[in-house]
Amino acid sequence: MKYERTLVIYLFSLLLIIIGSFSRYSYIINFLSLTILPIFIYDKMFKTQIKLNFKCKDIKLSLITLLSTLGAYTLVFFIFKDGKFNIPQSIGKLSLFQAFYVAIPEEIFFRGILLGSIKKKNSSIISKENVLISILFGITHVITYKNPIMLKVIFPSLILGFLFEKTESLCPPIIVHFSYNIIYTIIPIF
Repeated sequence: MKYERTLVIYLFSLLLIIIGSFSRYSYIINFLSLTILPIFIYDKMFKTQIKLNFKCKDIKLSLITLLSTLGAYTLVFFIFKDGKFNIPQSIGKLSLFQAFYVAIPEEIFFRGILLGSIKKKNSSIISKENVLISILFGITHVITYKNPIMLKVIFPSLILGFLFEKTESLCPPIIVHFSYNIIYTIIPIF
């Protein structure tokens, strides 16, 4: 039953994102369809409250994850690219956009709502629920960007899901997701 609810919420939100992509208010529609509307539907339709934990209790794990993946990313950048950075005109605007319209809503939706509603206590490093949500995360990016190369987000999504499951908080995956997006904008590989 949990999986069916999660799939209904995912498909509903995906439909809103697709419809919203034709609007000049697409960022607002995406934000609402990834945050407020799914929580409202869970509460009213499924009579289930979503508990979102934003406590930043294990920042050390976030920083270790971020630094280790950043190291690998930088190595790949210098091996396969010419080493030129792409620094945007307004890093401040980019940072606000990445935080409030991308990282926070996506983490609330994919980790907090979807993964949070189906996760089970298990001892494996990468749970099957995390794999499922990461695949949905990848599919959503393919549809949103209209490019199959966006399946590349599945691997980082597995890391974000791991952080969420390990800490039971949205704070570490939000920090790492935000950092990944900023780094990828400045140092594009693909």
